[in-house]
Amino acid sequence: MKARELQNLGIPRGEAMKLAMHAAGEAARAGLDKDAIRGSLTALAKDPEAFRTHPQFGPVAKAVLAAKDARACFVERQETASYRQW
Repeated sequence: MKARELQNLGIPRGEAMKLAMHAAGEAARAGLDKDAIRGSLTALAKDPEAFRTHPQFGPVAKAVLAAKDARACFVERQETASYRQW
């Protein structure tokens, strides 16, 4: 699978995408067809917790959860900055 296709399925860029590419290859070698792999990765992107113990997609699920935790750390300011940026 290509990076753009994985991104369209909801897999974040970075480590999660690299692991997803590897896992998709493993799943294809194990006998899953492309539609089943796409369905699994779409479901994983929506609910990564359900895939934590999956043999092929477990590492991807952990990386997706880590990426979501990293994004959750950002908190937008309530007021504007005290300086002006040009």
